[in-house]
Amino acid sequence: MTRNYCRLFACFLVAAVFTIVPVFAQSNLNEDQGLKPYDSFHGGDLDSVSLTNGSLALHIPLVSFPQRGNLDLGFSIRYSSKGWHVFFPPNKGATKRWQPTVNTGAQIVSSVDWWMQSNTHTDSSVTPYVTTWSQSATSPDGNAHLLGGQIDGSGTTYPLRSLDASGLLHPDLNTLVLSDGTVYKYPNMVVNTGSSGGGIDGVQASLVTDANGNQITINSSGWTDTLGRVFPGSARPTLKFGIQPGVATTDLSACPAGTASAQVFTVPGVAPGNSTSSSSTGTRTFTFCYSNVTLSTAFNPGVPPTDYPATSTSLLTAVVLPDSTMWNFAYDNYGEITRLGFPTGGSISYTYDFGPGATCLAGMALTQGSRWVRPRTV
Repeated sequence: MTRNYCRLFACFLVAAVFTIVPVFAQSNLNEDQGLKPYDSFHGGDLDSVSLTNGSLALHIPLVSFPQRGNLDLGFSIRYSSKGWHVFFPPNKGATKRWQPTVNTGAQIVSSVDWWMQSNTHTDSSVTPYVTTWSQSATSPDGNAHLLGGQIDGSGTTYPLRSLDASGLLHPDLNTLVLSDGTVYKYPNMVVNTGSSGGGIDGVQASLVTDANGNQITINSSGWTDTLGRVFPGSARPTLKFGIQPGVATTDLSACPAGTASAQVFTVPGVAPGNSTSSSSTGTRTFTFCYSNVTLSTAFNPGVPPTDYPATSTSLLTAVVLPDSTMWNFAYDNYGEITRLGFPTGGSISYTYDFGPGATCLAGMALTQGSRWVRPRTV
């Protein structure tokens, strides 16, 4: 009798798991970006190739400024190769399609770029409907830290905590607390009830405060640090929200041939009189050069999801340093970096191939394919 009861309970439990709505979003290896905790990597000081999902992550420091208290403010080049996800239109019967993430290509980011994301997506192409919900905080390296808590049909119950070992606390809609007590405040943070856009599709903090009360503010003009220094920034059309380092310029003379647009990023340098370089202005200027790259996919031609048609897209192709040397990037049609050129003249080249597919979890609509780094040549 006990054995029959246990067998009946097990069947009920399996049925319940497969019919729960909403479903809490799971981490998908084919969409994971950044440096995942406890992953295994191959690479060097500037690049890391995941041995778990074949993704390439670049992490190239540009400039850093010491701060008061426990805060830091630096700027770097970031890139993640998992730049594609399957988009499921909310209309029943609509064709699912491949779509690039909003942070395709190399990006210039700050060390306080912790983004908050909240997405709800209903896949009406299946019966019964499957609703996936996720709340996460994306760290400056591009890694999305899923936040867990209670959820029901009426929405989110706070507080939420990170499901990995990062120690993040999300006590309310507009606040994120890091493990060291640093508090991030987010304006106009709302739960997105539309279809997920993938990638960095969220809200940037406007105020960062450490446990001692030191603050960094972020607004439409850029960053103001704990010493009152201003680092210029502006909105970029390639980002749905937020501010990126640099402001637009029409002077493309510092950039390589083929550049379509550029941003200049002028930051504090060595004060006049103390400089050991040829610069006497007390500032340093970086130029971010963008070129038009045609993106398209061929994951499984003729079979849903529909492939992405050839589309001209503005991508970062060079970062010119104050001494006129530069980092440069070459891309393939998937927006994958195929060559990283060093300011010193060396380079790293990458080739890609299709990786193994993923399985669906309880009928959930997942991105089931991606591209993996194969040879890496220095």
